[in-house]
Formats: sequence, structure tokens, C-alpha cells
Amino acid sequence: MSANNNNPFEKINAHLTEVRKSLATVNAKVLDEHSLQTHHDKFMKYYNEGLSLLDTIAIKSKKPGPKN
Repeated sequence: MSANNNNPFEKINAHLTEVRKSLATVNAKVLDEHSLQTHHDKFMKYYNEGLSLLDTIAIKSKKPGPKN
């Protein structure tokens, strides 16, 4: 704020500036959490697909045991 701290418009403007900063911080956090969740979901999808593929390969590569 400027030297004139008694100006109500400056006080309101200063308060609104603080509110804007707080909102920007909250918005950034929400976006980060959303982005993190999106990446986690994609990772889990590919991880599960990878496990399924490994299972399929393991099943196909099993050779029958010796017949007695």
C-alpha cells in the first residue's frame, strides 16, 4: 500500500489483492492434485495392462510337463 493508509479504496484494493493471491494458490493446488490423480490413473491402467500381458505370456510359454 502507499503512504496513505486511511484511503478506504487502497485498503479494499490491498485486501482484494490478498484474496486474489489466496485464490491463485488454491487453484494451483487443485490443478496439481488433479494432474497428479490423472497421472496416477494412467500409470495404474498401464501397470495393470502390463501385468495382464505378463500373465498371458507366462500362460502361453508354459510347457506341458512330462507325461508318465
